[in-house]
Amino acid sequence: MKTNYCAFTKRKRASLATIIGHRGIPTLAPENTLESFKLAFDQGADIVEMDVRLSRDNQVVVIHDRDLKRTTGVENRVSELTLKQLQELNAAHNHPKWHQGNCKIPSLREVFELFPDKLLAIEIKENSSLLVKKVMSLIAEFGRNQLTLVQIFRLGKKEARLARQLAHSCSPPIHTGHSKQEQWQWGILANLPRPSWKFACESKVLDFPQKRLGLPVITRALVENAHANGVSVFAWTVNKPKDIARLYKLGVDAIYTDDVGQTLSVLRDLRDKRV
Repeated sequence: MKTNYCAFTKRKRASLATIIGHRGIPTLAPENTLESFKLAFDQGADIVEMDVRLSRDNQVVVIHDRDLKRTTGVENRVSELTLKQLQELNAAHNHPKWHQGNCKIPSLREVFELFPDKLLAIEIKENSSLLVKKVMSLIAEFGRNQLTLVQIFRLGKKEARLARQLAHSCSPPIHTGHSKQEQWQWGILANLPRPSWKFACESKVLDFPQKRLGLPVITRALVENAHANGVSVFAWTVNKPKDIARLYKLGVDAIYTDDVGQTLSVLRDLRDKRV
């Protein structure tokens, strides 16, 4: 069964790229927390992106780093603590602008309960078959098949294949992003002059950094070749107005950003200048 990606690729506002809150809105609230996700949506994000790992008791928790030092000040790894122990920590420990009390590390279940109708992008940070199975199971349990994009580019071939098998076994299928191999293929080949052949890509969404080693990855050739093959281009992570403007003019479909409000303002200004 073919996956319908239109919810993630159609533009919510006329002539504007879709805005994705990267870990919520970390410029204003602690990353990967319920508070950050809510604020990102309140400021105009179309989609919120988050990262997931497994706790010691195999619960799916929302956190980026392998260890807890940067966000909570605790030396342990995420995998060394249970969900209960993790939620006793303060995820706002190191945030310079957050003065509204402690924030906890949420479970993925809590995110789904709080945002039942919102579009979410979930990056699986661990190359773990168990984590893949649990994420897919939660999505199916909450009936979020068409509201969730599971990003699998950190996974090995075996785990990425499992993710897609589980995704396609659901009805309707769960959205999955590109594999590591597909990203490399497109990053190189799609920047060549438009070929006469069709690229093979199971996902209809490709994420790229705007630059790598100081050189632009997302170019006009890449965007045009992707669109010619029915693939949308998402750019991450973009915070400078000049970079937002460059990508908008290239025709990218979505922008991951740490500052949703600023990005929306810049895109509106660019749109108005075109009118």
